[in-house]
Amino acid sequence: HLSDLFLSLTGAHAPVFCLTDIAYHAPNHRNWSPDFNRVFMERYGIDPAPWYPLIYDAEDDHADRIKAMLFSCRAEMLKEGIYRAIEEFCGEHGMTPLCCVQEPKLSAPSGLSGDVVGVGSIAPGAMQERRYLYGLNSLKIAAAGTDNYGCDTVSCHLYRDYATLTPDILYQDAINALVRGSNLLVAHADEQLLSTDVTYVDFVRRAQALLRGGRHVCDVAMMYPIYSLHSSVSFYEATTSGFEYPDLPGDIDYTTLINALSFYAGRDVSLLHPDVLSERGSVRGNQLVLSLDKGENAYRVLILPASRLLCPRLMQLVRRFFEAGGKIIATGERLATRALVPLSEAATADAGLREDLCAVFGEKALDPDIVAGQQYHRSEAGGEAYWLCPDTTAADGTMMVSSARVARVLYRFEQPFDVYIPNKPRHAETGVLGNPYSEFSVIREEILLPLGGMLEYLHKQVQGCEVYFFGNSATRDFEGEVLLRGRFSRLMLCDPKSGEVRPLTVQRLSRHGCVYSRIELSLPALSSCFVLAE
Repeated sequence: HLSDLFLSLTGAHAPVFCLTDIAYHAPNHRNWSPDFNRVFMERYGIDPAPWYPLIYDAEDDHADRIKAMLFSCRAEMLKEGIYRAIEEFCGEHGMTPLCCVQEPKLSAPSGLSGDVVGVGSIAPGAMQERRYLYGLNSLKIAAAGTDNYGCDTVSCHLYRDYATLTPDILYQDAINALVRGSNLLVAHADEQLLSTDVTYVDFVRRAQALLRGGRHVCDVAMMYPIYSLHSSVSFYEATTSGFEYPDLPGDIDYTTLINALSFYAGRDVSLLHPDVLSERGSVRGNQLVLSLDKGENAYRVLILPASRLLCPRLMQLVRRFFEAGGKIIATGERLATRALVPLSEAATADAGLREDLCAVFGEKALDPDIVAGQQYHRSEAGGEAYWLCPDTTAADGTMMVSSARVARVLYRFEQPFDVYIPNKPRHAETGVLGNPYSEFSVIREEILLPLGGMLEYLHKQVQGCEVYFFGNSATRDFEGEVLLRGRFSRLMLCDPKSGEVRPLTVQRLSRHGCVYSRIELSLPALSSCFVLAE
């Protein structure tokens, strides 16, 4: 069954409707809908006009709350406007929409592109362009369409605007895109280059077909800090001409956390929208469960990246998770004590939010007289909550928690994580991957990324099979053991490049109270493989 599943996949797909570089365009790269006031009043019941000075960076005690609501409404109008029209058009004509906002706007999207995870419910898409590793941060953000809405297809545009494009880069970029959640690759490469390696098209066809659909299996969830991103927007900060490379606010660290988890701690992560998590999240045992139309995703660890605002309903869920034995990590210089609610409800909601924060992180967590790099709190049911303050500065200027500290806390949780790669090469996040392209040559990213890539994995359940994808985009071969959680009767290794399928020798062992299947994995540089399990 496993080999038949792999060899029968053709990668065939419905016709596609491709629309790229979607973003707000206007003088200073900003525009505003004439229907905005009406839509805002219908949604929040108040007139937004008196608050307009706040979007030009005026001062007010409630500026962050108001700006978050203003730009949340604007993002929703973008989603229900052009994206919804594209979805309806494609539905009428039997096409798959490929919609991609401009990179790097996916990591700092609010002012120019809205809420890209929210848009991902319609057509999640990413882009890697101009040079190797540029755009890598957009992939997990686009792949959130699978984790939040159960989307089958996550597109990714590759090789746009490259000064040079070699056969090695063909595989490096494709492997990175696939292992980070994309499963429909759009290659901007000339036919002559592709013809130099006739196996490339077969490799992409096999890999993306096997990764399409199904359910993403992942133990670590991270809240998408979209409302903090909304609250940080100020109009007319940029020049009025040329391409704008928006930077993340200096206190927003979610992209560096994603890379610290993937590249150093060796953990896959799902980026969850706060609205989706608060509406569809629940607690079962000591796990956080997200219910989707196509099934459920269960998480053992929840990460709250640095934020300025929190949704009260979400924080109540976090508290229930902690009290039931869940594991939580929060980062940032301070915990977010302001609730995202209308002003009339602010005082009551803020008080409730502070109560929930103290219940999870301890009474001392909100004491302004206590300065600590780390705080720890434990519940009676074994729940654990760490608050980690930033201890270094990323290359793009944002504050961040070092990769080693994140990895140490995950180790202390003693959870039976889904996949272990004990001797995985580790890359300490420095912020280089979040930096705008125009600065790459200044900071010389090749020094900070000596192997040119990473070793990562992705686990999905597809057609009743456990599908593990291992991608080695580094320039160094990997050989070592891999532990897969579960008692598998048969494991098959599938090479998407050659099409070879062969059985693997399996040993069983116990770790953290769970049975694991141990295999030996050999991955040459710039290669990938599937491990299929029954």
